[in-house]
Parts: sequence; C-alpha cells; structure tokens
Amino acid sequence: MLTMAAVNLFVILSAVLFLGFLLGTVDYLVNHEENKCEMTYMFEYPQYVRIVLPSEVAQSYPRYNLYAYGEGKYTEKLRGMEFGGIPVLFIPGNSGSYKQVRSLASVSLRKSLALNSIIQFDYFTADLNEEYSALYGPALREQTKFIHQCIESVLNLYSGAKKKPTSVILIGHSMGGLVAKGLLLEPGFDPKTINTIITLATPHRSPVLMVDEYMAQYYANVTRFWTNNRNSTLKHIPLASIGGGHRDVLVRSELIKTTAIPGVWVSTDHLSILWCKQLVLTVVRALFDMVDPKAMQITESIQRKNDSLSYHLMKRTAGKRLMEAFHPKEAHFSEHGDWQEPLKRQYSFHKERVLKTTYIMVRLTDNPKYHMLAIEAVNLEAKDWGVNLSNETKFLPSVRMKRKGILLNVAALRRMSYSHVIVQIPPLNEPLPVLEASTEGALRYEIRLQGADLLWQAYLLHLRPSCPLVSTHHATATMTTSWSHEDVHAFVTEKRVQPLHLKLQSPKPSKYGKNETMKIKIILDPACRYSVSIQSSLSDSLGQMVRFYASMLLPYMVAVLILAVRQQMKFMENEGYCSSVHTALAVGAKPYYILPTVKIASKLIGRSNRVGRR
Repeated sequence: MLTMAAVNLFVILSAVLFLGFLLGTVDYLVNHEENKCEMTYMFEYPQYVRIVLPSEVAQSYPRYNLYAYGEGKYTEKLRGMEFGGIPVLFIPGNSGSYKQVRSLASVSLRKSLALNSIIQFDYFTADLNEEYSALYGPALREQTKFIHQCIESVLNLYSGAKKKPTSVILIGHSMGGLVAKGLLLEPGFDPKTINTIITLATPHRSPVLMVDEYMAQYYANVTRFWTNNRNSTLKHIPLASIGGGHRDVLVRSELIKTTAIPGVWVSTDHLSILWCKQLVLTVVRALFDMVDPKAMQITESIQRKNDSLSYHLMKRTAGKRLMEAFHPKEAHFSEHGDWQEPLKRQYSFHKERVLKTTYIMVRLTDNPKYHMLAIEAVNLEAKDWGVNLSNETKFLPSVRMKRKGILLNVAALRRMSYSHVIVQIPPLNEPLPVLEASTEGALRYEIRLQGADLLWQAYLLHLRPSCPLVSTHHATATMTTSWSHEDVHAFVTEKRVQPLHLKLQSPKPSKYGKNETMKIKIILDPACRYSVSIQSSLSDSLGQMVRFYASMLLPYMVAVLILAVRQQMKFMENEGYCSSVHTALAVGAKPYYILPTVKIASKLIGRSNRVGRR
C-alpha cells in the first residue's frame, strides 16, 4: 500500500511539473510583444554574383562559396569584377543563408544613391552551405578557415581600384559573429585586414547549447585570445555586439551585449534582426559615419570608429549623423527673444506658431522637495538646448512622435552656482505640441523593485490613464537594469494600453550590491492622470524558467533515471527480483522530484502592489 501511495504521489507530482513546464514553454514561445519591426524592401531585384575563388581554395572547401550583392545596373559592374567601394563581408550563422545580407546591402546602396554620395559599400556574402554550426563544433573551425580565404580574395579584387582598401568590415549573424572573432586566431592571419566587427544576435559569452568538446574548446580559445589581446593587437578593431532582446527565443540577452538602441525601440527575433528596418538603418548610418572623406575608406582612427558606433548604438543625442551631434560648450542667447520665467511646479508650453525665439527660464530653488528637474520636448527640431546640456539629453521611446528628455539634479546644479536652466525654442512655422519643464514628480516616476534580482521572477506593470479632457495622450514605461544595456518598453495611448512585462534577460552579477536592482522609468503625459499597479505573473515566471533552465531538463532526467536503475539493482541484490520503474523512481529518486517542487512553489508566491496616483 505504501508503495502504491508513493507511485501515485510520483504520478501526481510528475503531472503537475509537466503541466507547469508546458505552460512555461507556451509563455516562452508565444507570450511576447508583437513584431513591430518595419520591413526593408529592395527597390530592384536582388542578385548575387558568384566570386571565383582560387582553385586550391575551391578544392579545399567544395561546399562553400563567395558572392557579391548587387541590384539593377550596379550588378553589371559586379559581373565585370569592377569593385571600387568599401568592402563588407557578411558571415551567416547557424543554418543561415548567404542571401540574408540583402537588407543591409540594399539599404546601404539606396542611401548612397539618395545622397548622391561617392561613398559606396560593396557587400560580399559567404555561402556556408547553411550548416548547423551551433550544433556541430567542427563546422566552426572549417568555416573560420574559409572566411580567412574569403578576406584575401575580396581584397585582391581591388587591385585596380583608385582607392584600394587594405581591410574589410565583418558583419556576422549568430554564430557567424563568433567565426569573425575566431579569424584572429588563424595562423598567418593579418589582424590589419579587419577594421570593424559588427555581430548580430551572437552568443559571445557561451554557446546556447554546449554540444561537444570542439565547440567548448573553440569558445575557450576565442575568449582567451580576445581577453589577452584586446588592448594590444586587437585595439584597432572595434567590436559592436547587438542583440534582439526578449523576442529572440534562441539567443538570450545575457549571452550578448547591446540590446537597447536609441531610436529603434523594438525587440527583434533571431531572424528579423537582419531585416528590421529601424535597426538596419541605424547600423548603416554608423558605417557611413566611419568613412574617411579623403581616403573614401573606413577611417584608421579608432576613436572616430568608436565614437560612431557609440553614438548610433548607445547614446545618440541629436541627428542621424555623428557630425550633427557636436554641441558647442557655450550657448548664446538673444536679448530680443521672448523670455519667460514660470514659477509653477509643473509647466507646459503650447503655441500654434512660435514667431520668434522663446526662452523658458526654469528657476533652480533650494527647496528640498524639488530635488530633480525633468524636461521633455516633443517634436522640437532644435539641435542645441539652452544652457548647453544638449549632450546629456536622450531620445525617449515613442510610437508616433519625436520625444527627447533630460533629468537634472537641481542640488548639483546649485552647487555649481547656476540659478536657472534655460530651454530655448527657435521660431517654428509648424505647431509645437508640448514642451514640458517640471519637477520629477509631475512628469516622470522611477520605481525600484528591491529583491527582483532572480531570473525566474516576473511581474506585470499596468499603467492605466484617466484623460477626460484630452482626446490624444502618450505615456511610456521602460524597464532598465544597471548591469546590462537592455531596455523593454510599453506604450500607453488613447488607442493602446499594454502592460509592461518585468523580467530579467540576464542575471545580476555578484559584484553588484543590493541597491542595484530593476528600475522602471515612467514618462507621463501632463494632461492625464495615471494609476500604476504591479503584480506577479505566474505564466511569465514559468516562461523564464523554461528560457533559462530548459537545457538542464535532459541531464536532470538522466540523473533521475540513473537513480531509478540503481534502486532496481539494489532490489535485485536484496530481494532477488527487479522492481517496477515507478517503484524505483518513488523510492530511489524521491529527493530529486520533491525538493525542486517545494522550492519552486515557495518562490512563485507573489503579491500585487499598488503604486499611488499622480
């Protein structure tokens, strides 16, 4: 009877765990924001011109090929092997096609034509036979050797060019990014033939699945080499790592580096990162800004390359080109402008037309209640802002308008003997919807979730508007962490009210203290009132456990089965017969199916918290 009871308990617990795993899998694969990426389109039919490789290379790698991307009349030059631009080599990833280069290449070509620019990028793409390099370690080694030969062949194509390049740009998707880094370990490879590496959804820190010793060794060698030589032989090569965020269910953000890019504001899955228009445009702009106008090739200045990548991928403060981002140290004001000094705690500026330059003077008081100052501008085209703090401004997430803001420490400015912050509004022929200059409590909230540091923890934040006097409004909630460059956004408008899923995409490093935790920044519309609530989400928690721990399921099952077989062998030794599998599991593997259940259940209990009303 005891044995049957144990078996029944095991069956019940197994069913509960299986149901939880199934719900978590569904949440992991389905419960995420819709794909908001805009599609990139080719204006002419994309064509891929095969590059003839040296006979010894073709014989050594019969499965692989090299192509050049072209459209329309440009293709005729490629067929004649006439190359005179800046070489870019695309490396596809696990089961990836060489044709995945088309979005980057087409947008780059169209940008050159639209600007009537003599700057042109020549995109080459490697055909790696769509091999499963993420599941078979030896393929990485062979692909790396082939890409080495491709770089030499590409550079040889420019022997007759006026502006002969000496290096190439590498763009790697998924495992292709790892291959790009592994090139530097190849015997006889010249690091100077690479000037920039950009990786898209590449798992740098470790493979998604460690399938064999070859892959483990490849990762170990690449990591060690880059760690030891980053500031010496590799210092001239900027490495930009871009991830898709929580929509990428194949490569977790913790394995990548950058997932939050100003002006993109969307999460991409593992494939759409290659064609997402918002991201592709940003990458192409960064490449154009790295060109030396005299040499008509990528600049040799590592500072210029780093500045371009940093500006476009991390901290863009102004226009779409790096040269537009330089703000003068001092700002000059006109005494003939319209000067205003509102003394309200919250102030909104709204005019249909601004006929002359207007200056809003925000007084910096010593009242301890006014510790922070938040300023937001909507659709303001001015490049420089007031007392020139323009370099400190940031673009704010938005679905339909240009929003820019800054958060200033009032006490710190007063200690520097400043009395006012001045917001300059230039003359405009179009309506200026809103300019906010207010204290933090009136325009924005910042919520810290103390203790929300574990990967399985998940919550939902609901931002509910109450706007009886306005027909249109816009608010944004953003989740950030200090240990990773990853932001998740939710937008609330008159047509859309969506919750913000609060869940970590990378674990909190041990070096961060208890005060470093998840933050939620809420940018409000001053015309509305909002209520904010946070509640635990069981489905998201199950999805998190599947996302981060599903790979442990197989070894866990094997361990349980080994314990069951051990118990059966003990039965045979002591009783002379082999017990049933259920009995062996119930007796021999009991701690391994009871303790995890108890711990998981205790952790999933959460509370719903209500955060006040403005």
